[in-house]
Amino acid sequence: MWVRVAGARTGRVRLRGRLSSSRFRSNFVSLARVRRSRRRAVFLLWAGVGAVLSAACGDNGVLPTTVDPGQDFEFPDVVYDADYFYCKVEPALFGLKCGGGDPAAGDATGGCHSSVTSYRLIEYSPLVGDSCANDHPTISPPAAAEKNYQSSQAKMSRTAESAPLLVQPSGRAAHPRVVVNPKSGNAQTAQLSKDFIAAVTEWANTSR
Repeated sequence: MWVRVAGARTGRVRLRGRLSSSRFRSNFVSLARVRRSRRRAVFLLWAGVGAVLSAACGDNGVLPTTVDPGQDFEFPDVVYDADYFYCKVEPALFGLKCGGGDPAAGDATGGCHSSVTSYRLIEYSPLVGDSCANDHPTISPPAAAEKNYQSSQAKMSRTAESAPLLVQPSGRAAHPRVVVNPKSGNAQTAQLSKDFIAAVTEWANTSR
């Protein structure tokens, strides 16, 4: 930076020019440092505020973000009435031979839900349903019946028409053959199918 001053020596002017340029650069560096310091202070301030808010929020904080559900809280699954299953649904399932299969219909012996699919039905005798009075068992369900109830419940829906327990054997989804056919030419099959549809429909209404 060069400054021409009237009546002054050129060398002196040059010297002053260099001093002025050096002072300008020093001031510019100082200003940049101040700006960086300010940005760092603001960042540290907001970081501190965030840490305080994080500690204040949450289930144990000053500002809880969720409702305390109490000890050992679990969201309940949909549950369908067990008594109705034992008295109506399970007898209908075995009436249609959904466990070991129906050799007369071309099923391999023991080749259906008793062994080859993830949905298992364990055959046992006598059925709990044989003891029912007013849709309530009068005996305690054995382990096999309880397992049938659990596995069948997993195939249920609150809307019976969309329940896999009804959709699949009706042929509306993948299944080896149509088992539930209320319009079957076989009167027994038709009646068993109607009973099964009615049982599953009513069972869906017992959900809670």
